[in-house]
Amino acid sequence: MHRFHPNAPCTLRKLTITIALALPAFGSPLSVMAADTAAQNAANPQSAAFSFNIPAQPLADALNAFIAASDWQVGFPAGMANDVRSSAVNGNYTPQQALQQLLVGSGLNYRLTGTNTVTLEKAPVSKAAGSTTLSGVTVKGQRQYDPN
Repeated sequence: MHRFHPNAPCTLRKLTITIALALPAFGSPLSVMAADTAAQNAANPQSAAFSFNIPAQPLADALNAFIAASDWQVGFPAGMANDVRSSAVNGNYTPQQALQQLLVGSGLNYRLTGTNTVTLEKAPVSKAAGSTTLSGVTVKGQRQYDPN
């Protein structure tokens, strides 16, 4: 059976207070570094590289992971991401590069609508090499009934 030291709650409280008082001294350089990085990213947000580790998955889930990693906003019509899978993105990329990689093979593109805001849209359908589009044809005739 364990015995508790009678001063344990008081000692724990003092230790907690000591740690709480010491943390600002250790956190200052980190806060300054984070502020410098944020200032650099704010100055040129589209060229800042971020670390992405997003596996191939349903597009809506991949977009949520992209938004969390990049702090970009992605808009798209409801239902556009249904039954669409993303490609994987793993490494350091700008948000534009990462989003382009996510959308490979999805049939979707993105359009910049602000500094760090995009809207998804369907990619234009490209014609196959060597295909030809014919003009419309009108067919006229009479219906016949054949009992056999």
